[in-house]
Amino acid sequence: MNTKRQTVWLVSMLSLMVILSAYYLFTDSSTDTLDEAMMTDATEATDLAPGTADEVIVTEVDHLGESGLTAEELKVLEQIEQQDQATVSSDYFTQRQLLRSQVLMEETDRLYSILADTDVDLEEASEAAEQLDALETKDARMTTLEEELLTQYEFGNVVIDEQSDNFNVVVQSEQLDRSEADGIITLAMDTLGISADQVSVQFVP
Repeated sequence: MNTKRQTVWLVSMLSLMVILSAYYLFTDSSTDTLDEAMMTDATEATDLAPGTADEVIVTEVDHLGESGLTAEELKVLEQIEQQDQATVSSDYFTQRQLLRSQVLMEETDRLYSILADTDVDLEEASEAAEQLDALETKDARMTTLEEELLTQYEFGNVVIDEQSDNFNVVVQSEQLDRSEADGIITLAMDTLGISADQVSVQFVP
């Protein structure tokens, strides 16, 4: 009888040990899985959540040029520089044209004042009239030359400076080869009625 009870007790204890072992085994596995899942979630949250103090976000960096700018930034910078250069060139031609107009106006006013002065003798008045006619003719020819150069060569702009019957032709162009310069000089000689040594040519990008 006692032997039978001991056998039942041992079987019961063994069954309990098996159940407990299975329980602990399952519990440890679930805990490990849960911990791993929590760590994974935490890592993903750190990678994605913006604005945290200790966050380190790794993103792809575009290839940088020697200046430390991206290709797109370099392109934008080049466009800005081209715009700035175009503005500088435009300002130069505008200033030269305004200056020429101002000089022409002042000289024209001076000559007209002589013609309007009743105290001026006939000889001085005649000389002023001749100077006025020559001045207007020269300005008209210079304007004609500028228009012809713009038409023939398609320059961005053209202005002609004149000092003591010497003419400097300035064109807006990225470059100017020898044949173009020769053509400009020839056209200036024909239009203004001057010699080659009275003409110089320059270009502004």
